[in-house]
Formats: sequence, structure tokens, C-alpha cells
Amino acid sequence: MNDSKGFTLVELLAVIAILAILVIIALPNVMGMFNSAKESTFITELKKLYRGAEEKYVSDAFNTSGTKIYSKCSGCTNELDMQVRDDLEYYIEVDSTGKIVKYYARDNSYQFSYDGEMSINDIDKVEVIGNLDAENIINIADIFKESNAEMATSFIKKIVDGSDDTLIDVIDKGTSEDGSCTYTLAYDLTEDNSLRYVGNNPCNYVRFNDELWRIVGVINNVSNGNGKTEQRIKIVRNDSIGKYSYDSSSEDVNGGFGVGEWSQSKLKNLLNDLYYNSSSGECYVGSKLTKEACDFSNVGLKSKAKNMIEDALWYTGPLPVYFSQMNSNRTLNVDQIYEKEKHGRFIFSGGASTYDNDTVERTTSWVGKVGLISASDWGYSTSGKDSATRKTCIYSVGEYYAPGSAWNSYTGWENNSYCPNNTWYKAFAYDTSSWVITSISSKYQGVSLFQSGSKGTSAYLQKYVYPSVYLKSSVKITSGDGTISNPYILK
Repeated sequence: MNDSKGFTLVELLAVIAILAILVIIALPNVMGMFNSAKESTFITELKKLYRGAEEKYVSDAFNTSGTKIYSKCSGCTNELDMQVRDDLEYYIEVDSTGKIVKYYARDNSYQFSYDGEMSINDIDKVEVIGNLDAENIINIADIFKESNAEMATSFIKKIVDGSDDTLIDVIDKGTSEDGSCTYTLAYDLTEDNSLRYVGNNPCNYVRFNDELWRIVGVINNVSNGNGKTEQRIKIVRNDSIGKYSYDSSSEDVNGGFGVGEWSQSKLKNLLNDLYYNSSSGECYVGSKLTKEACDFSNVGLKSKAKNMIEDALWYTGPLPVYFSQMNSNRTLNVDQIYEKEKHGRFIFSGGASTYDNDTVERTTSWVGKVGLISASDWGYSTSGKDSATRKTCIYSVGEYYAPGSAWNSYTGWENNSYCPNNTWYKAFAYDTSSWVITSISSKYQGVSLFQSGSKGTSAYLQKYVYPSVYLKSSVKITSGDGTISNPYILK
């Protein structure tokens, strides 16, 4: 008879407890060895890719010179000719001398980044993704997009590549994928021949200052005021920052109605001080220096946006008030408005009245950062339609009201709705008018947009304000398609 006995329940529980303790003690060491092996494998793969990039550059350089980029990620192109794990992404940049100057890589557990000339021995420190905040985890796709960014000026011009730049006709390059807007542009055929977005809803939306803005176009011969002249992108805020006076004055100057001179106007100061610096203060909202509190801390320009703009020379030459400056029909078309803005001069009547008695020296240009669109920007943005072609709209003239009447009207679109209805600026002027930077030969008036054009308006009145800026020529577009849901992204 076998007298051997098995373990009692207590003994089994004791053994299990001991084994559990041993596992707990050993687990960190086992996991450490496992993680160390994974990290070593990651580094080995990075070195393999490094050598692969060096070798591929040598063969690629025989075909084309310059910087080469090798990358693998969702949306990336130009992978190296070697197999890597599906979860391993990389971006490697080799400069024109064959040196690797940027290297980013990651998988689901580790990442590596190096920005600058490097050697293979610099691949020795990786970061554990689980220990990083989300904003510090590398996104290879974003790096790839930024590396393929194009100068904003050349990006916009490429939309109309191959089109005739000697014609004023609309250049139609189709509709966006979501059908929300059209790629329609046109050259203005002025002495500068700038390329402008036209039509009632072009795909010209851009993300700037964490807001929606719209691209006016590629403007040629933009001076920075210090002798440098370049092609630069001009943009305008999609929404108004509020209603303010163009200017205001004490009662003994133009009856308190303000002064119609941009470079010394209260609105110019507002845009280039409180708005530019995202600060608060007092803004002018009526005649005789009437002010109220205003706060631009939430809508003013942020540092990133300010770094994308610089001084530009803005033409503020005046539209005429007197028949001596008009043509025989006492009218102006859009081209003539542009000519007055750039080359016009101030001419006042001989006698001064209560509302016309300032002694301000007028200027016809201004150098600064934040301005407004001009009256001609509005005119050139039309695409026209049917028999009222763009050419007809640009060269048509409007009824001009003599001095002493209520308004001075400059574009002849009142009787032709196809012209104003096919311009994207209509949102700036249809419900209530907005100020433009263009001046007028009237001592107490500024120029505002309304449904069918521009007109002289007492400077103290409140009109909507849509800031406009010129981007630096170095600004690039990294992504987006210009739609309101996927605007162009700048860097």
C-alpha cells in the first residue's frame, strides 16, 4: 500500500505565493532586457537606413543634383530601397554635398530626431514615446509636408501655369474636390500686372493668425520702403474686427468730421498699434474725437503671424472730387481708379468751409505693416458673367456725382449686377460698407466700399474694418487646398 501523500492546500498556496513573488522580483529585469533589445533593434534599423540613404544619394546624384529627401510615412514618397517594419516611419534629408543633415524616425515605441549635420555615431539616443507628452511625439507626415512646402508666390502662380498673362479674361482651373469653390484667377494688366483671385467664391482661403483670411493675389513690385522690391502675397481678414471711424478731429478741424489722410488717420494707428500688438485701449467711433473702449487681445496679431509679415509700401493716392480730374464723361473705370491710387495727387477747392479747413500735409503712399484693401482691389476681383464679361466690368464707367451731392460714386456697376455679384469682396460691402485704404480729394472724407463700388464717406462715420497685410516673400504654403474647410497652411 502506497503511503505517500500529496501537497496540502496550504502548501500549494504557499508555493504559488513564492512563485508569484519570484516573478514580481524578476519581471522588471526581464522587461528591461526585452525593452533594451527592442531599443537596440530600433537603433540598428536607424543605422541601416542611414547607410542606405548615403548609398542611394550617390546613385541619385548622377541624375539630378541638389538636396535629396528619403521618407516613409502615410502620404510620404521616395522610400529607400530596403525593407523595414510597417510601423517604422522615417524622414532623411541629404544636402547637395552628400551629408545627412536631418533625420527623424519613429515606430510605435521609440523615436529619434536629429537636425543638423550628423554622422552615424550620433544615432545613440532614442526617446520612449510612452514617456513623452503628445505634442512632443514626432509626426513624420507633418515633417514631410513642411519639407515640401513651396513659396506662397510660386505656389499661387503655378495654379495658372501655361495661361496667357497678357489677357484680362478669367483663368478657370476648375472646382475644388468638395465643390465649394473655384480656382479662378486673372491678371489685372496694370503696369504691375498682378495675379488676382476673382469670382464670387474662389478657393483663396488661408489660415493666418489662427483665423480664416483670404488671398487677394500675387502682387508684383511691392516695395518694403527701403529699396527692396519683390513679388508678395497680399491677404485680407475674412471677418471684420469691428466698426470704427476712419478718422476723427476736434470741432475746429473740419467741423470734427476727421481728416481724410491715411498716414495720419486714427484707423491707421488703431491697426498698427492696438490691433498689431493684441492690446486694448480706446478707439475712435464718431465725430469730435468720440472714443470708446476697445480690446484686441483675442483678435489681434499673434507672434507667429507677425513674423510672417513685414513693412510694405501701400499706395494711397486720392480719387478725384472735381471734374477737372475726370474724363470727358465725368467717370472712372477700375483701371483709372488704380492709376489714381498709384499716381494721383490731391486737389482741393480754393475756399475752405467749416467742414473743409484742416492744414494736414497729404501723402499718396505709406510704409507700414497693417493696412486695408484698396478700391481697385475690389474692382479687379470681379469675374463678370455672360455678356458682362470681366473685361466689360473692368473698363465700364460709372455715374459720377458732382460736388455738393450726397455721394461720390466711382464704379459703374449699379446698373449691371453681374459685375458686383461676381466678386468675393461683396461680403465686405453688401450689408454695410467697409473702409478701404484709398484716399479722396476731400479734406474730411475717406473712401468706403458699398454694393456697387466705392464712394467718399465722412471720415468720422463707423464702417467695418477688414485688416490686410503683405506676407514676407519667404512665406511658404505647406498644405491645404484653399477651401474654407481646408485652407492653405503657412509657415
